[in-house]
Amino acid sequence: MIHRSYSLYKKKSKKGYMWYVRFWNFGEQKYTLVRSTGVLVVGKKGRQWTADEAARKILETLGFNPVKETVEQYLTKFWETDGKYAEKCEHLKGSPLRIGYLKNRQTLIKLHIAKYPEFTKLPIVELTPGKVEDWVIWMSKNGRTNQIINAAKQTMKIAIDEGIFRQELINNPIDNVCKTPYKAKEKGILLPEEIKKFEEKLTDKNVKIAVYLGLLCGMRIGEVRGLHYEDIIEKQTNNETVYEVNIRHNYQCYDGDVNPKYDSVRTVPLPDIIKKLIGSGTGYIFKNRNKIGKPCSAYYLTELLQRALIDIGITEEDQKARNLTFHSLRHTFITVGQEEGIPAIMMQALAGHKSIKTTESYTHAKQIINMEKAREKLKSAIVV
Repeated sequence: MIHRSYSLYKKKSKKGYMWYVRFWNFGEQKYTLVRSTGVLVVGKKGRQWTADEAARKILETLGFNPVKETVEQYLTKFWETDGKYAEKCEHLKGSPLRIGYLKNRQTLIKLHIAKYPEFTKLPIVELTPGKVEDWVIWMSKNGRTNQIINAAKQTMKIAIDEGIFRQELINNPIDNVCKTPYKAKEKGILLPEEIKKFEEKLTDKNVKIAVYLGLLCGMRIGEVRGLHYEDIIEKQTNNETVYEVNIRHNYQCYDGDVNPKYDSVRTVPLPDIIKKLIGSGTGYIFKNRNKIGKPCSAYYLTELLQRALIDIGITEEDQKARNLTFHSLRHTFITVGQEEGIPAIMMQALAGHKSIKTTESYTHAKQIINMEKAREKLKSAIVV
């Protein structure tokens, strides 16, 4: 929890009620120092604003070192790839920030913070909840989605919270601004009859491999990009050869091969149909034709899926309306697995989810329910 550097309160004195201020001790993690502001509580609002100004001046005498940058300058500097926060995460927290993550934050600043005129000249120490709210309204009026607005606010909040910890900033005005309502659109999944069409309609080997890795192994798009021939494991079970895939790479544009999301390294069964299509080789399965030693782009795999869906009769308009993306294959994998009776805890392990709640959120029973099947089961279960 991030605390304000100081807190005002009223205390009775010989002259009447007076504003006092207590200061947060970051070393001891508690309020330890108390000073009188010298400001009497007078009038309807009690002269709180005057007391706040006095508290700021006292704080400066205690060694508080406020930054001088504007909102844009402070945030830009904070999210630099070689900035102090990146160094802290790497050397003190032991969890380096990925370059791709930092680049995303930089893009949010460039497109949604630096383009707001007031933030290019307003000192960050003068940022107030009202000014943050004005910026949020400006973003909304200028076509930013609520999802983008919340991401931009989070980019600002992280930086200001760290500034408070370093005693460069006094408080975080973001905390007092309501979260912009946002409800994610439910991810679409493929129906059983659509899945069956892939085998009869798809002829391109790469298309089949990409689709089946998502659909039958639950792999994310970065995991498909980062898949190596060496990740395919051959085993002998009951005098039968079976295959598994060791999902341990997640290829990201700026960072290259990194661990799967949330360190979800896992091994899942690899259906024979996929192994036959993949064959044998070395290095990346989906090689980049223009960059030696690199895998294909995420756009290439997205395009493969879009073509595959069109081939089985799902138009681009329908894909958009149903919110079908490459990640939909992973959602379908989990939903179908659950529908076929695989225990949720096993699906959690196969998907590499941290919690069962996440697995449940990937299950879209309403989209896949077979009314006829349900009707027959209910009919046989209820004897009237």
